[in-house]
Amino acid sequence: MTVQNRSLERGLAILDCFRPGVGLLSHREVVERRGLPKPTVTRLLLTLQQCGYVEQDAASRAWRLGVPVLSLARALSVSSPLREAMAPISVFSVLTTNEKSHDLG
Repeated sequence: MTVQNRSLERGLAILDCFRPGVGLLSHREVVERRGLPKPTVTRLLLTLQQCGYVEQDAASRAWRLGVPVLSLARALSVSSPLREAMAPISVFSVLTTNEKSHDLG
């Protein structure tokens, strides 16, 4: 695969550092996880921060994902073919267990 925009690829790679269970990452941790130069990580984190995709914790100065990432996740979950495929299973599960499902519609 030929990369068309290296900066965009690197910015997305930084967002990819934040996995389930990873709340905060220090600047150094991002550098280590991506193997990018410190100035590059700084520039990318600041750009992502200006766009709201990451936030810096005031106390620890570590980084976390920002709220706009939730909008992207929600857009994916609403339009996902997997959600449509799972709907009958969710309905069956609700009917047989008396539990509520938040993914039915």
